[in-house]
Amino acid sequence: MGELLVEEQPLAPALLQLEGNPGAEWRNHSWPCNHEVVVPDGYTSAKDEAMHGTLENPVFHGKMAYKYPFQLDPFQSVSITCLERNESMLVSAHTSEGKRAITEYAIAMSLRETKNIIYASPFKALSDQMYRELSMVFDSVGLMTDDVTLHPEARCLVMMTEILRARLCCGSMVFDVGWVVFDGIHCLDHPESGIVLEQSIIFLPPEIKMVFLSAPVSNATEFAEWICKLHKQPCHAVSTDFRSTPLEHYVFPVGGSEMHLIVDEDGQLREDNFVKLQDTFTKQNNRFSGENSSNSGIHFVGPSARLCSSEPLERPQL
Repeated sequence: MGELLVEEQPLAPALLQLEGNPGAEWRNHSWPCNHEVVVPDGYTSAKDEAMHGTLENPVFHGKMAYKYPFQLDPFQSVSITCLERNESMLVSAHTSEGKRAITEYAIAMSLRETKNIIYASPFKALSDQMYRELSMVFDSVGLMTDDVTLHPEARCLVMMTEILRARLCCGSMVFDVGWVVFDGIHCLDHPESGIVLEQSIIFLPPEIKMVFLSAPVSNATEFAEWICKLHKQPCHAVSTDFRSTPLEHYVFPVGGSEMHLIVDEDGQLREDNFVKLQDTFTKQNNRFSGENSSNSGIHFVGPSARLCSSEPLERPQL
């Protein structure tokens, strides 16, 4: 097993001041992120530390391949420094936190280095969406899904993971490819799409570097260790738990007349609403007293359908 190096980005003073008062001020981009890197046994980096820093504390002092019209978040900045080191990485963050910016930088960097890049998604709808959005930013973008093929000669190919696996099995689509971006890697434990993801990762030549985009997962380090062991290359794990989009949990009791906010965006239990919910059940039980009603119960709506929003990512068994 490889060696694990850990770095935690320090908590910025601005964040400490805002911790008790969340709101619009969170947009100052001062929340922290975690960074770990797993390297093969005996591995020594040949990177210039003045330009790229160290494995556990990566930096980049060169000319960026892509400039953003906004200030990067800490996890985005750390991810870009890992890309510039030409090393694989897993990036885990909540939905709408800006993982697409990392994809854009990987594409721009590949084009700068005259290398091809593949963006692989397990879903056709996501592939179509990314093709449209990336085509508005870059000139050479193609699409390959189960029913559509557009510009297959493009330098950046957006495709479904199933297409990538099929191409790898027949020995094509890896010529002059420097990077593969796997989106939705948290689907690795899915009984169908997870197998396709696993095989695609295994079949990739070891010289190709990979970016794995994921929702928050519980065992990012374990996944990085698997990549390191499988492809004999360093693998970074960059993560952030910050959620800029509030997540609230509601309960709608069957037979009730309204939804009840049970857990607010700060993760606090709303006891007053919980008491109202209990009263609803009491009235409902009195109404159906003596009857075996099949309609009693709770229906969860919206985000509350899954109170735990972070799915565990199981490392594929080799």
